[in-house]
Amino acid sequence: MASRRKGWTAGIIAGATLFAGGLLTGGLITLLGIRAAYASAATADPSEKARVLAEGISEAMNGAVIGTLVSLFGAAILIACAIGSLSPRGKDGDGPN
Repeated sequence: MASRRKGWTAGIIAGATLFAGGLLTGGLITLLGIRAAYASAATADPSEKARVLAEGISEAMNGAVIGTLVSLFGAAILIACAIGSLSPRGKDGDGPN
């Protein structure tokens, strides 16, 4: 029974790590991408500023999407392991009642 709980605990920790890591990574990529986009637009030719800024913002938003997808995957693992760890066990601990 104890080894079974350790399995669920490891899954919950992995899911929480993916969830938090995805959020933090996505946010960081977005902030750095927007900063780089505005920096490159400041030094660009005036006729190219809109295109350069749009490309930079597009790259930053792609980073945000990747972070969001990783977070959703982590949340799914977290929820599945949390529900699995709460399910009832039989007397021997290896199945439903």
